[in-house]
Amino acid sequence: MYLSAASQPLRDYAVLLIETGIRPNELCRLGVRDVHLEGDRPYLVVTDGKTKAARRSIPLSMRAFEVLTERLTTSKGKYVFPGGRGGDDPDSPALKFNNAHYGYHLYM
Repeated sequence: MYLSAASQPLRDYAVLLIETGIRPNELCRLGVRDVHLEGDRPYLVVTDGKTKAARRSIPLSMRAFEVLTERLTTSKGKYVFPGGRGGDDPDSPALKFNNAHYGYHLYM
């Protein structure tokens, strides 16, 4: 129900959090160059983890693959989730998605 009520890009963000287990701040800073969709085993690479051990490769589920394929097809910059007001700065990462919940009343 949450995903059906969420607007974009919050829906894509939530799907990727659920499907990959990536940390929210890592997903905000995920670069287009860190997503590898080709081959038998698509994956993403976390290059900016909290610690050295947090730098890792994460395999993609079919659902995560579909979301990332769509986002990369429409991407105009360096980041999967661009920053700036309204996501209009493709060369800076999104900072957070907390404010996307304000003003929405999700009944579950």
